[in-house]
Amino acid sequence: MRRTGPAFVLGFALCLASAPGLRAAVGLRAGVWYGTQGVNDPKIDAAYGAGETFVTFPCFELRFGSGWTLAAGYEVGYNRSTVMGPYDYPATFKMSGAVLLAGYEFRTGRAAIFAQGGVGQFAYAQTVVNPSVPDRPVDARQMAGLAAAGIRVYPVDAFYVGLEARYVSLKVKPYDVTVDLGGWRFAVGAGFAVDFR
Repeated sequence: MRRTGPAFVLGFALCLASAPGLRAAVGLRAGVWYGTQGVNDPKIDAAYGAGETFVTFPCFELRFGSGWTLAAGYEVGYNRSTVMGPYDYPATFKMSGAVLLAGYEFRTGRAAIFAQGGVGQFAYAQTVVNPSVPDRPVDARQMAGLAAAGIRVYPVDAFYVGLEARYVSLKVKPYDVTVDLGGWRFAVGAGFAVDFR
């Protein structure tokens, strides 16, 4: 069975929203969120040091009807490095993801609160420069569910700033051990808004 891709879903929503009866209730958003990302698994912190790293999430969003939203974006920037083993082999761990979200935005005046849920296709890769073990890289992809909520403030109709909290549920098993790469993302964002009224 062929899977429905994010591009098809966005295209379908755009066609639906372009119907004459809905045109007055359609809005487009284009913005960027930037903030911290952590992972749940203590083994990652043990290997790469405790703490979070910063990620960027550019996204496009369609708002239609009374406040329903459909958004697509790409999370990038998770990149940690360390040295491992008795000979201090250089190691890096990277993660990124393409995300599709649906939800609702309730706007009153210049402020709006929103909640969204969806799925993401996350890529993760670990490289350890160890001449003795050259054939065990980690480079894979995994689908995961996620949920987000936040607030936007519109100083003017065509521009917004906001705060967002997002949780990703991502467990992977590259070899024999399950690793929990899920966790919280906290971000600030800004973008442009166009409404057809």
